[in-house]
Amino acid sequence: MKNIKLIIVSILCLCFSQSCTDYLDVTPENSVTFENFFNTDEELYTFVNSIRLDMKFHAFSPNQSKWYSRGILFDDASSLGLEEVGISPNSLLNYRVITHWEELYRIIAGGHVLLRHTDDANITEERKDFYNGLGNFYVAYGYLKLSQLWGEAPLVKFDGDVGPKKKGTFEEVIDFCIENAEKAVQLLPTINALKDGNGDSVQSRDLPSKEAALSVLTHAYAWKGSLEDKPEFYEKAIQSATAIIDSPNVTLAASPEDVVTSVIKGGNTTESIFEAALIPNETRFSNTYHTVDGFLAFPVGIEGEGDIKFNKFRINNSTVDAMYTNGDERKAAYFYDFEVQKAKDPSITGGYAYPYKFREGQISEESFGLSFDYLVSDAVFYRLADIILLRAECYAKMGNDGAAIQDLNTIRARAGADLYTASEGNVQYMVFKEREKELLWENNRYLDVVRNGYWATELIDDSFSLLSQQDVENGALFLFTPFKAFDNNPLMTQNIFWSGLL
Repeated sequence: MKNIKLIIVSILCLCFSQSCTDYLDVTPENSVTFENFFNTDEELYTFVNSIRLDMKFHAFSPNQSKWYSRGILFDDASSLGLEEVGISPNSLLNYRVITHWEELYRIIAGGHVLLRHTDDANITEERKDFYNGLGNFYVAYGYLKLSQLWGEAPLVKFDGDVGPKKKGTFEEVIDFCIENAEKAVQLLPTINALKDGNGDSVQSRDLPSKEAALSVLTHAYAWKGSLEDKPEFYEKAIQSATAIIDSPNVTLAASPEDVVTSVIKGGNTTESIFEAALIPNETRFSNTYHTVDGFLAFPVGIEGEGDIKFNKFRINNSTVDAMYTNGDERKAAYFYDFEVQKAKDPSITGGYAYPYKFREGQISEESFGLSFDYLVSDAVFYRLADIILLRAECYAKMGNDGAAIQDLNTIRARAGADLYTASEGNVQYMVFKEREKELLWENNRYLDVVRNGYWATELIDDSFSLLSQQDVENGALFLFTPFKAFDNNPLMTQNIFWSGLL
């Protein structure tokens, strides 16, 4: 009987995650359907696994990742690449089909289902805290991403909160994220204490923990403090970041090479805080998207050395040399055989560096020859180096340059790079550039640009420099409201900046 019930729960979870589409692209299900199925720890954990699957869809799809491409560094690009990073209406309309928030609302809805049903389950109070904490985490994560990508979004505050809605303001969305993240921090166990529905220890870092909730909270505080110009939230971000940094469950990898071969590849390393695990040959993920995809060529793909000249995005050897100076080990770790390739005839390489931070591809043999399918790499949402450098940024914004430099130097020392000297100038900007170097192709740079107010100078497309402050306040740096969101919702409105252009 128990096995039959678990099968039924799995079917319900699958239906919930795939077919609940109407208003907002996803309408919370009629929870009466679930009343008889959330009685045991195993049943609740089965549902959590369905949300973890939704997190994979979010992590490996182009729906949000394409937007992060706006912040990537490159020297040359194809016409398709230039369109992808642009801000013109013609460029943005390329996002018409792929840009939607359904995946995030599905994750949020899953969190709300947990919050509604957990307290009625026949489990211990400790396990109720765990599942309620997971519910709060998924709600918080979803609204953090909505805030970062769209700024304004409808607020679904509980399971069954249905009907047409207008968009919540930026402040309302990020505050609801923070409210749920703070609860998750209080309720979730630390990484080393995570257990599954059978009471067995969980080794995978794709199950949210206290440290993962603190990571969401740190980013949410830093985002709110920066975009609302509220310095008191920098202090909150510093406090939550410090709780992660002081955790014995999270430590830096020994070297950049270890970052590449262990942390970035995936495998539940101690530097990773929260990730989505990719299982090679998993049929539902036969296609994945990474920001680095547009750069990939030999030796990761099936192309020859000279094919790099035709990539969507290309970065010069001279640019890499200027970024990673004086023995910085990230140059050798992030780029394939850099010194040897740099010395080759430019007629072969085009003078471009070969990205090697993501090293393994899934290659299949088709009737027409070999086919590169996707990168074999987990999606690491948060890792310790990110949190250390985000704390450094918040210290710098508060005027505490000494503490910011300490954190900056922690990451430089791990890379074997020169430590900060006063001649480098503005500490906040140096932290931004360090994040650029350390987190290359990890979907951070565009958010870093927006958070620091560098949109006029640090984005490749020149049209960003033409934006006025009023344009930015009207939402030019956010995605336009998904067209599908207007279906059956007369209260929905378009982002002000885009309303006159689309």
